[in-house]
Amino acid sequence: MKITNIEAIKRLETFSTAFPGINSTSELVELTRCLLEAMFYFEYSFLYLNDSTVNRFNLHYSKGFNFKKTVAVESISRHHLSGLVHLSKEMIYSPDRSMENILQSGFENMPQEVQSQLYLPVMNGEIIVGVFGIADSEPDKLGDEETSIVRFICNLLGAKHASLLYQNTLKSVHEEVLTLSKLPAENPNPVLRVSRDRVLLYANKASEKLLKYHKFKVGDKVNHVFVKGISKVLQSQKAIEHEISDGKSIYLFLFTKAEGTDYINLFGRDITRRKSLENELKKIIGK
Repeated sequence: MKITNIEAIKRLETFSTAFPGINSTSELVELTRCLLEAMFYFEYSFLYLNDSTVNRFNLHYSKGFNFKKTVAVESISRHHLSGLVHLSKEMIYSPDRSMENILQSGFENMPQEVQSQLYLPVMNGEIIVGVFGIADSEPDKLGDEETSIVRFICNLLGAKHASLLYQNTLKSVHEEVLTLSKLPAENPNPVLRVSRDRVLLYANKASEKLLKYHKFKVGDKVNHVFVKGISKVLQSQKAIEHEISDGKSIYLFLFTKAEGTDYINLFGRDITRRKSLENELKKIIGK
């Protein structure tokens, strides 16, 4: 280790207290990189974090590798580390290349000069969110103390990364709610969102008369008039149209479920005038 134990503790405290100001994975990775390089002599190191949008580990940081070797190491992570570290959630330490069965260990694509290797799961509680790897040409590079410190850093890193993922999810939901909240100004007709268990999640201002007539509000279960259309969408997985009245006006609602979602959107348009003309026409034809 480059620094004394007291200096290491101070740096770890600084590392953890800086977390509240971190708003992105790139900032978190850069802070981790600076800490590791200030504390340890490692010829090679690399960090993979889970990318929830594509459901795989992506390389976020590497040291000591040229472009060709970086690509090779990224391939190792996708194929070997996922099986060895991701599934087991256990640390893998190879202190001396000459003592290992390289082909069986899955590290055969590492640079030939590498002797000692350490792979640590980046955890958030019981969930693995990444893998951190260290490699060096010196055998038995890491002692128990250094390994414990690196594991501690990985745990802090994992907790913060998971927090960022959660914040991004909340941000996406918030942006979607903001988009929905703008619909009343753009759409004078009722717009509703209902969960698959029939609970009304959202209703724009134009829906007020409709909801008052049918006697339910956001947070309540919709009545049988709406359940009929919702059931058809869930069964067919296709958009359907269904007429619903608020006692005065008649609306033609489009019931649609977006792929990958767990709710149904209802978009209504006023067809009262059209229905009135249809009824008049029927009367004329009837005569």
